[in-house]
Amino acid sequence: RLSEAPYGVIAEFKRKSPSKGNIYLEANPKVIVEGYQMAGVSGVSVLTDGAFFGAKETDFSIARRSVELPILRKDFILDSFQIVESKAMGADVVLLIARILSPSL
Repeated sequence: RLSEAPYGVIAEFKRKSPSKGNIYLEANPKVIVEGYQMAGVSGVSVLTDGAFFGAKETDFSIARRSVELPILRKDFILDSFQIVESKAMGADVVLLIARILSPSL
């Protein structure tokens, strides 16, 4: 089991990507993230960007309710409000892409 390994794995839930196109548009986030948890991952990353990654508005909340693992909100965080929003959504971690951050964030 992964949870017994001396390292951690963060598994990602996403429906599509700009580089790979459609992956699985009708994926059920509950089923997928529960499977990740059963496999022993250390955390789950959930894409919340609809335009580029096909996220549905309910993907993150469904994932949050489905597992007890730490959850990373993966999106293009451009404004400090999105960090507050992420916490309110139940995110344990956010991904900050240094290249796109403004000095004011």
